[in-house]
Amino acid sequence: MQLKLLLSTGISVTNVENRDSLPIMIKRFIAPFQKVLLTKRLCPGCTMPLDKADHYPFEGNEEMVVCKCKRMFIFDKMTNTYRRATIREADLFSKKG
Repeated sequence: MQLKLLLSTGISVTNVENRDSLPIMIKRFIAPFQKVLLTKRLCPGCTMPLDKADHYPFEGNEEMVVCKCKRMFIFDKMTNTYRRATIREADLFSKKG
């Protein structure tokens, strides 16, 4: 299978034989867009403003934020930023509730 992708970063990928590497390439391409959406305080999944999502107290200076699309984020009150919740944090939150 020959595949040629020209990404905005100028990286050219040709002759991809291993289909397992394709999801990794897609993830590398999408990750910067998701990061920009988070810095704009928007959910990368549904683009809903995270300030309007449900906020629950979590650990210390953090809040667990659950979007309407069920994605979970951590809001750090000290830095006033959002990040995606890890699996461990999601498990801890589900056990508390």
